[in-house]
Amino acid sequence: MNQPAQRSAPSSGSLLRTVRAVAWSFLGIRKKSGLQEDMERVSPFHLIVTGIGAASGAITGLVAITPACGAVTPVGAIFVGFIPAVICPFAIGLKHKFGYDDSTDVVGVHLVGGIVGTLLIGLFASSGMPNGVDGLLYGGGADLLVKQAVAAGAVLVYSFAIAFVIALVIKKTIGLRISAEAEEEGIDSTLHRDPAYELL
Repeated sequence: MNQPAQRSAPSSGSLLRTVRAVAWSFLGIRKKSGLQEDMERVSPFHLIVTGIGAASGAITGLVAITPACGAVTPVGAIFVGFIPAVICPFAIGLKHKFGYDDSTDVVGVHLVGGIVGTLLIGLFASSGMPNGVDGLLYGGGADLLVKQAVAAGAVLVYSFAIAFVIALVIKKTIGLRISAEAEEEGIDSTLHRDPAYELL
């Protein structure tokens, strides 16, 4: 039986910000302040000047090395982590240009970082590693790079198609977005009726 939503007592802002900062650091989730939004619009290198940005940079390196971990040497892994960390801040800035909703930078960090890491296998792979194949920079030619590009493209098309169908079904049934008012107030109280905590 549905119960009417009740407004909860206001929470401690400083405690909430502390909890969020810890969660963001572990999960790589970014909810930007107005200042951070302004920084993003001014400089593509905003990730290196905030603690949350540093967490995003670390996540970018982890995303990129994931497909390459069995193929590259420790030295190659440094480049596989560093190159996407340079590219992804520019990719993150694209959401302002194209206007898509990506508050946690999934496209800029996970999509672009994953694609770049996958392609870099074709450059830095070494036959001395478990995968046993040399990339372009280790004398293996461009064959592996081409295979990685085809694989990345195939996964991209497949993932887009499946996600599009799922999103379409959700949109036609329960809806994709909540109202602006509910989003502003927070879905903990508007949908779940479960505030994070209440202090005296």
